[in-house]
Amino acid sequence: MSRKENLEWWKEAKLGLFVHWGLYSLCGSGEWVMYTRRIPAAQYRKLADSFNPEQFDADELAHFAKMAGMKYIVITAKHHDGFSMFRTKVSDYNIVDATPFGRDPMEELADACRREGLKLGFYYSHVREWNHPLAQSFEKKGRGDLYGNYGNFWDYPNENGKNLQEYIDKFDIPQIRELLTQYGDILTIWFDTPSQIAPWQGEQIKKAVYETQDGCLVNSRLSEEIPTDYMTMADDAIPASGMEIPWETPMTTHNGWGFVEGAEYASAQSIVLKIAEVAAKGGNLLLNVGPDSGGRVPEQAKEAFLKVGRWLERNGEAVYGTSASGLPYTPGWGQVTRKRDALYLILTGRAGEKLVLTGLESSVESCQVLGTQEALGFYQTGDRLEIRTEGIYGLPVEEKVRENECGIPVIRVLCPEGIRMKEGLYAGEDGCVELAAAAAQVHKEDPYSHMEVKNGITELWFSQQDFLTWEFETDEDAAYRIQIVWDAKGFWGIEDLGHEFRITVDEGEYDCRVSGESEEIKGIRRILAGETRLPAGKHTAKLTARKIVMKQLMGLRVRGILLERKQQEEQDDKRIG
Repeated sequence: MSRKENLEWWKEAKLGLFVHWGLYSLCGSGEWVMYTRRIPAAQYRKLADSFNPEQFDADELAHFAKMAGMKYIVITAKHHDGFSMFRTKVSDYNIVDATPFGRDPMEELADACRREGLKLGFYYSHVREWNHPLAQSFEKKGRGDLYGNYGNFWDYPNENGKNLQEYIDKFDIPQIRELLTQYGDILTIWFDTPSQIAPWQGEQIKKAVYETQDGCLVNSRLSEEIPTDYMTMADDAIPASGMEIPWETPMTTHNGWGFVEGAEYASAQSIVLKIAEVAAKGGNLLLNVGPDSGGRVPEQAKEAFLKVGRWLERNGEAVYGTSASGLPYTPGWGQVTRKRDALYLILTGRAGEKLVLTGLESSVESCQVLGTQEALGFYQTGDRLEIRTEGIYGLPVEEKVRENECGIPVIRVLCPEGIRMKEGLYAGEDGCVELAAAAAQVHKEDPYSHMEVKNGITELWFSQQDFLTWEFETDEDAAYRIQIVWDAKGFWGIEDLGHEFRITVDEGEYDCRVSGESEEIKGIRRILAGETRLPAGKHTAKLTARKIVMKQLMGLRVRGILLERKQQEEQDDKRIG
């Protein structure tokens, strides 16, 4: 396949199995054990003497991935510890030459994937390497671990003695070429941790990939500053809203990436919730497992993944080959994906006796529950669709478990003439209006501004001259709470407080301050700025920064504004008062 064809296949595949497996599995403390324990390289290398994963079965792993509903596998060919899990002439520090196992599991897995109809990709740590004295520069003074480069400074403290370019030329590129010539067609080389690599070095590595196998995809973690085939989000991170570019979220299912002894694994239901959210925003999900030192997937993880696979066997039509919903809001009852002639309503929340969807302008022919093909009654007027849903939750418990063990049903809304969604920003089924940062007009009035919206969150917003604006529509006269939606995690998990904002809605002005007093839910703060009443029709909103107390690395991080419609009872009380 050409690279363009591979990318289209990848976007439709939606789901991949991420496999973190290496010497570190012997320790049972995750893939960063060498770094966290500051294990000397010479001592760590001795682990290879006892690494003999005789229970590794490539056919079993590939079949497991397929039964779990995964369409491709990305496995660690070389992680930060520098140990190569494949046959390589570049270094004898590899699973074939340095272990009693003496086999190439990548070769076996490549063959197994072909038999199962899966595509294969390789994780390759191209900069961070704790075994090699030339790799990854020493941590920058004064910045500490948080912003440092996580290099091996206990064995190789001489920063002047390190030469990343020599490492790239003599180690990285030769090994990458081996991975792309020894195992047939490869879907992607999945690079990680691009800090310290210069753009031109990233271009050099990308060129080597394309020269060796032109169809192979390259992810954004090759380098932070060069174009690649698709964007890889931060670990476990889902963007605040959908993006136009191809993207994925790598997500682990336990408290680590490599094998962790006694780890608790995510439930099947929680995994399906993440699949639904990522698919509804138009992305891919790369779900991780960490096999043990014997090469076996832990039973708890296997059980959850296979339940997910059974859910996908029934409901996969709502995931594979879909695109983002196109809705400017997230329904309270769940997530929405779409194809040419159908919407898929994934009920991750309770819908009650009826489900309401606004913004669909296509004529609906039918509404059916996937799997059972149960027809549901519906009523459509304008762009508002109401679906009777009481029957979905009326199944006996034993039947519900048998038919849909994750407890997350899916409704197919068929529109034979194609899907047409209402354009612009408008109220969702609960009457609330979401003014996402991704949908804003960015105004950079500061001539030195680099402000942008990335992954649905503002970045590099350092100037009080810059601001955001929106145009939106309300469907009826109603009262609203005006809230700014703030990324409470900040950058690198550091939340900065004290910023002051002004929200302008039509002619009204409302001020708020980012503080720890507002409740944080899943890394998000909603900060009340005021209340207003808006008639039905078109409106404008503006967000400006009145005070910036601290210039963080990525600047002010705003997800948007929420206009939360007040309940009718509250509105009536206000009128009476």
